[in-house]
Order: sequence, then structure tokens, then C-alpha cells
Amino acid sequence: MVDKTVILRKLADLEKHINQITEYSNIKVIEYAGDWKTQRIVERTLQMMIEICADIASHRNHAAIVKRIDGLSPDMIQEVIDFIDFLKLKRREGIYNNRESLKIQEASLDRIWGSESEDLYEL
Repeated sequence: MVDKTVILRKLADLEKHINQITEYSNIKVIEYAGDWKTQRIVERTLQMMIEICADIASHRNHAAIVKRIDGLSPDMIQEVIDFIDFLKLKRREGIYNNRESLKIQEASLDRIWGSESEDLYEL
């Protein structure tokens, strides 16, 4: 579930940073280019604002995933975990058909295809 308190706190931080960076909105480009301290302040503040936005998105995504997983059987949760492991491996390796990823796929699919509840799909 989305924790509204967390989101509101992050939005308050974002508003504070917007107010702080607004102080630099009237600086001319030539002045900005020649003042490394101002550049550092503005760039770091923008970086913090981007991180806050990413945190909010991550929090919402996490809550959505937890909500969808809630109530699944332990076997189904293990399938989700196996699939996540597969996706991480796929991203890390950058290879889609190596032996390790095939083993992960095989283990998950064996649980699905080996299930008696799947017999109804046989023709």
C-alpha cells in the first residue's frame, strides 16, 4: 500500500528544493557559466529533485507490486520470485539464451507444467 505520509514528506522536500532553486532563476547564462559555485548548487539541487521524483515512483511501484502479490499461494509467489531472478540475470548478463537463464526458466516452467491443475489444458 502506498504510504501517503512518505509521499507527502517527499513532496514537501521537493517543494523546498523548488523554492531554493528559484533564487537562481534570474541569473544570466554568462554569469552562471562563470560561477562554479552557483553551478554546483543548482546542479546538486536538480539532482536531489530528480532523486525525490524517482523515490516517489519507486515507492508507488513497490506498493503496486506488493498489492498484486498479496494473497497469492506460496507456489505462485515462488514463481514470481523465480521470474524476477530470471529478469535480473537477463539484464545482468545481457544474454538471453545462456545455460543459467535456461535453468531458471526450466525450473519455473516445470512447476507450472507439472501441476495437476494444468491437465485441463491438454487436448
